[in-house]
Amino acid sequence: QLKAIIMIQATVRMWRERKSYTEKLHSVVCIQAWYRANILTQETRNLYLRKRRSAVTIQAWYRGHVTRQRYLKQLKAIIMIQATVRMWRERKSYTEKLHSVVCIQAWYRANILTQETRNLYLRKRRSAVTIQAWYRGHVTR
Repeated sequence: QLKAIIMIQATVRMWRERKSYTEKLHSVVCIQAWYRANILTQETRNLYLRKRRSAVTIQAWYRGHVTRQRYLKQLKAIIMIQATVRMWRERKSYTEKLHSVVCIQAWYRANILTQETRNLYLRKRRSAVTIQAWYRGHVTR
């Protein structure tokens, strides 16, 4: 009977220890699963954040590139407009100066022609007076 009692006690202890062991094993497995899930979550989050930073960096570069291209296009258009306005002003100034030069040249040429015509007239008049004086002198003698 003592052997049977010892056997029953050993079986009960074995059952309790096995139950305790399986509970601890289950707890360890749960803790390991939670820890591994936590590590995986952190790695996944870090990967996501790294990809997000990369995407934001690429988007910022692209937007900056597009903005610079738009700015350069607008600058080129502004320069073209300014050049056109300057050309128009210079052309207007040139045509005004050209008109003034043509007017001055016409006045100058008319003045020269007037002087030449007057000098020709005065020469003819002197010649006529000289001829008349000679003729009158010839007739009176």
